[in-house]
Amino acid sequence: MSTTTTRDFPLGRLRITRMALETLSTAGFRLSELVARHTRCDRGGISTVDRIVNEDALEGADETGLGRIISVYACGAAAVAIVTDLAEARTTIMHADEMTARDAGMAAIAARCTSG
Repeated sequence: MSTTTTRDFPLGRLRITRMALETLSTAGFRLSELVARHTRCDRGGISTVDRIVNEDALEGADETGLGRIISVYACGAAAVAIVTDLAEARTTIMHADEMTARDAGMAAIAARCTSG
């Protein structure tokens, strides 16, 4: 079940990985629709822990007041994740299988991205 609320937060620069672009194209999804859901705080199928982390980031509860906001959406047989890094003023759209790179740092993903 997804939660939809309205919170203002900057997306920053939008980037999309080739794998995510191919997934959206194959499944017939429009990137603009998923980004709109992300900005409306409809997080799709994320875990309870990720929901808490998102709320903390939105409310500035972490030490810096800047965190990451994560959404994951089913796109046919695959899933696409949208991660807004508030500290870096960047939103990255990636295939869910690329999410492990998030833990190693967004720079690893950014190197594989094309501007969106």
